[in-house]
Amino acid sequence: MRVPTHEGVRKNQLFIELTLRHQGLEKLSEKMLEKGSSLRTIDIRNNKLRKLPEYLCDLPILWKLRVDFNLLESLPENIGRLQKLEVLTASQNSLKLLPKSLYAMT
Repeated sequence: MRVPTHEGVRKNQLFIELTLRHQGLEKLSEKMLEKGSSLRTIDIRNNKLRKLPEYLCDLPILWKLRVDFNLLESLPENIGRLQKLEVLTASQNSLKLLPKSLYAMT
């Protein structure tokens, strides 16, 4: 899958928000998050994601993650490493358990 581009986007431009709602995504590629160190918000609601990649847990300033209405059965075990995360929405998935690392977040 190619990352959506826009003519006005420069190669080294920093992105603070990634919104890919209703795209039929079945997985997230690292290319989508290659500029991830500047991402503060990821909205990937209403897709067909079954799993979130572990590298999502390495985004240092991510504070909002919206993954509602997917096919997720679990969240990444290390999601608790997202120290800036304040908003996590994951309704309408098939989550059975939450990762222990979430309970350690303050």
